[in-house]
Amino acid sequence: MSDDPDFHDGRNMFAQWVKRGLHARFGSVMHEQVPDTLLRLLDANGPEEGQAASSGHS
Repeated sequence: MSDDPDFHDGRNMFAQWVKRGLHARFGSVMHEQVPDTLLRLLDANGPEEGQAASSGHS
């Protein structure tokens, strides 16, 4: 079911319940192709190479 050791110990049952619910409802979205227009917007507005490391943001 899960490889998460917290799940097997019962310490993180709520998080697993939420994760399963989200996956059941929205998992199919992960298999959809990202529209080219969105990729262009992200590419045009994203940080320049090396900029994230130098500004302290990740």
